[in-house]
Amino acid sequence: MWFRPNLQRGARLGMVVGKRAAPRAVDRNFVKRLIREEFRKEQGRLSGLDVVVKLQGKPVKARAREMREELLALFSKSRLWPASR
Repeated sequence: MWFRPNLQRGARLGMVVGKRAAPRAVDRNFVKRLIREEFRKEQGRLSGLDVVVKLQGKPVKARAREMREELLALFSKSRLWPASR
């Protein structure tokens, strides 16, 4: 995950979910929906940042809770980043 300040009030999201990490379109779409939902929940805390999330590793739907927890941990790191204050 990368963070970069933007000149807007709101946060923006970019995603990289490639075919190598998730060969099936169903899995890629599932991961994108999960990322969008967690970003939507944290969007107020991420104001003024551009966020890019890149999928690394194979997603497994059974591990959706773990993926959510990892996303929240990564989003919380943005608060430690000096530009987000």
